[in-house]
Amino acid sequence: MNMNKRRSPRLPIQLEVEFDHEQTGTVSLVTKDISDTGVFIQLTEDQQPPLGTIARVKLKNDFEDGEEAPILQMKVVRNTPTGIGLEFIL
Repeated sequence: MNMNKRRSPRLPIQLEVEFDHEQTGTVSLVTKDISDTGVFIQLTEDQQPPLGTIARVKLKNDFEDGEEAPILQMKVVRNTPTGIGLEFIL
């Protein structure tokens, strides 16, 4: 029996992002994976913001057509020893 209860599949991909939170300030980090509902960002435990707080995330590189990547509001929904799970706020 499949125990995976995820709403959407994860795509393993490493993208450089600017992560901004009142606790960490703006730092450059790398994603581990992304899905339709959120993203997992690699972050040490001592840097992790509390569950339920809001962060801003932006791709470091603009899109191929030169359009600037948007700043996304995301909610911290999971903390692990290797990083945090963030959910898109729509």
